Amino acid sequence: MKHSFLCLAFLLLTATCVFSQTTKDSTWIEQFKIFRDGIYHHDKETVKQFFDFPIKGDYCWSYARMNIANDDKATDNALQKLEKNISPLTEKLFDLYFDQIFSKEFISSLIKIKTKELFQKKRNRNTRTISG
Repeated sequence: MKHSFLCLAFLLLTATCVFSQTTKDSTWIEQFKIFRDGIYHHDKETVKQFFDFPIKGDYCWSYARMNIANDDKATDNALQKLEKNISPLTEKLFDLYFDQIFSKEFISSLIKIKTKELFQKKRNRNTRTISG
């Protein structure tokens, strides 16, 4: 479970860093809202703006494999092969496995973040203070 949270944290950090470099006129909290809403609405084009493809490593494939329906052997086999080959996350693979990368549980957690509180206090409920 820790591994999956680390993977997601890395994806979010990567996304925020990439988008903040390309959007100088908006604040990080506005960027976070756009990213969160894009994931919630399955708007792949909006979410892709936050990433600089390809993303190297196999970390997302092991997480994606955790979010497959039990009877979906074809998807599991494909993701297992990507993980084994340490395949980078390309834009095409991002589109194909979007729902496995951003699971329902992850989306539910992301939607619960109160952006006003996060922006004002640099924290959300019982989380540590963030810098920025």
